Amino acid sequence: SLAAAVVRARGVDLVRPFGDAGPRSRAVLLAGGGTSTPRSPHEERVAAACATVPADAAPLSEREMVVLALLPSLLNAPAMAEELIVSVNTVKTQIRSIYAKLGVSTRREAVSRAHERGLFL
Repeated sequence: SLAAAVVRARGVDLVRPFGDAGPRSRAVLLAGGGTSTPRSPHEERVAAACATVPADAAPLSEREMVVLALLPSLLNAPAMAEELIVSVNTVKTQIRSIYAKLGVSTRREAVSRAHERGLFL
C-alpha cells in the first residue's frame, strides 16, 4: 500500500507527507518502498525527504506548521501573535517546540532545516 501511495503521489508531485511519515514507513521508503528499480525522480525526492528526518523526529502539528511558515518573514513574536490572533506566549511556546522538533536553536537554523526537510511549499 505504501508503494501505491508513492505512485499516486507522483501524479500530483506530492513529497512532504512521506517525510512526515513514521519511522517504519520512512525506512521502507528509503529502502525503495517496493516500487520499481531504478527509482523515478519523484521516488528519489521522496527518499531524500525521508533521509533528512532523524529516526526519532516528531512531526510538527498544524499550528506549528502555521508558525513555521511565518519564521522566514521579518515578523517578530508579537507581530506573529497579532497575525494569528493568539497570545505572544503561545507563539513563543510553538517556536520553542518547532526548534526542539527540528533539532535547532535559532530561527535561521529552523528555516534552513525546514527547507532541507521540504516543509515549505
